[in-house]
Amino acid sequence: MLSRIVKVNSLSLKVLSFSALLQIGDCSYADASSKAFALQRYKSVFDGEEANCVDYPIFHLPSVYLPITEPVQTTFKQSKPFIKVNQINIVGATLSSIIGIGNINHSSMESRIMHIRQVPYKQNKQEQLYEINEGLPAEPNDS
Repeated sequence: MLSRIVKVNSLSLKVLSFSALLQIGDCSYADASSKAFALQRYKSVFDGEEANCVDYPIFHLPSVYLPITEPVQTTFKQSKPFIKVNQINIVGATLSSIIGIGNINHSSMESRIMHIRQVPYKQNKQEQLYEINEGLPAEPNDS
């Protein structure tokens, strides 16, 4: 693995969360995993019988990594062993992502999200649209 010296004058990062990684400099291996279960309801009523991550197969199925089949040829010429960066502005990184400045030999990131939205079902489409828009008059949409 190539090794270099990293010089960053200024780094501005607002949010780094949920298994996100900020790596400055060389790294042999980076691994991050995140699992999220989100239950969104029309009204905040909870009965204590809400689901759990383990109730859904997406959270315990084995990871599938597709093989890289394209031939890759690389040539490295390291005339200066420095990485110089003046300024980096990042709004955010989340859910098993990586921000890397330098060499990362191997990285493995995984994120599994189960998002469920529960909204009341109405027989009349106009009534349902009226409720979703929080009292605004529903406009018929034939598309």
